[in-house]
Amino acid sequence: MPIVLVVSILMLVVALVLFIILVIGAFRPEIFQIFPKVAPPRYQVKPELRQRLLTLCNGNEALMRRLVAHARDYNRHRSANWWYEKAIADLERDRYGR
Repeated sequence: MPIVLVVSILMLVVALVLFIILVIGAFRPEIFQIFPKVAPPRYQVKPELRQRLLTLCNGNEALMRRLVAHARDYNRHRSANWWYEKAIADLERDRYGR
C-alpha cells in the first residue's frame, strides 16, 4: 500500500510540473528557446553585386529593378544575393552567349 501511495504522489507531482511547464510555455515561449531566433540577412544585397548589375545595365536602375523583380518572382525562396546573381547570369548569357 505505501508503494502505491508513493507512486501516485510521484505521478501527481510529474503531472503538476508538466502542467506548469505547459502554462509557462503558452505565455512565455521565449523562455524555452535554446537558440535565439535571428533572421538571416536574406534581403541585404552585397554592394559589389548591386554595382556589377548596375554596370551591366549601363546605369539604368529601372532595368536593374525589373531584372531582379523577375528573378524574385520565380524564385521567392532564394536570397536577395541570389536574385542579383541570377539577373547578372541571365544578362551575361543573353549578351555574350555563355
